[in-house]
Amino acid sequence: ALSGLLASDVLVVKDMTCNRLASTVQSATMVGFGLGIMLWASWALTLGLLSLLPFAAVLYWFVAPMIKRRRQRHKEHTEAARSLLFQMLGNMRIVAAYGLEQTMVDRYLDLLRQQEESVWSPWLV
Repeated sequence: ALSGLLASDVLVVKDMTCNRLASTVQSATMVGFGLGIMLWASWALTLGLLSLLPFAAVLYWFVAPMIKRRRQRHKEHTEAARSLLFQMLGNMRIVAAYGLEQTMVDRYLDLLRQQEESVWSPWLV
């Protein structure tokens, strides 16, 4: 369980430093060039679009806590499934000696289904 958690933490740190930085630079560049092209094409349409930004910010302010709760729930389900998998693989001889293979597979599949429901649920929360 500990090795799985440490391995996932290393991947999270790597993901945060590389992908987030690249994504942020790409998004800022696209917004800048997009606004420049829009201003060149039609200044009135650009100002109309910029007037909608406060509404989008307020909408994001309301939706952000729901998204955060959903990510936390997904993370919990993933950690539970990962912990069970590492425990099962680390104690393979004990699992095989007591004939618990099907039980462990069923528990793992249940955890994966819970994770899938938290990701693909039709509702946001």
